[in-house]
This record gives sequence, C-alpha cells and structure tokens, in this order.
Amino acid sequence: MSEVLAVRATITKIFEGYSLTLVMKKNGQSRLLLDERAASVFEAEAAAASFTSLHRIPRRAVEVLY
Repeated sequence: MSEVLAVRATITKIFEGYSLTLVMKKNGQSRLLLDERAASVFEAEAAAASFTSLHRIPRRAVEVLY
C-alpha cells in the first residue's frame, strides 16, 4: 500500500465499550477500512495497529484520534 496518503483511526467511547473506525484517504477519496467494537481503548489501539501492520501501512501514515 505504498500509495496510501493517510489513515485515520478514530476511537470513540460508546455505551458498550469503544468504537474503532479506520478510514484511508487516497487520491482525494476516503475509504472505510475497519469499523468494529472493542472492550477497551487498549484493545481498540491494538486492533488498529494489527490491521495497519498486516496491510503494510507505515505507522507514520496513521493518525489516531480519541
């Protein structure tokens, strides 16, 4: 995924725990990569790191918002 410009991981507190949304912005377009629930912030961060690592997205391209 060398053409990836930016990936935004948004972690939001919800009633059942936390929501994790990963969105990739490439060539001026946004694409949803992941939308899942986690029991804790730690779990959400780990899922984001695992997903980006698995798809060879460089850490410097990932912005994490809380």
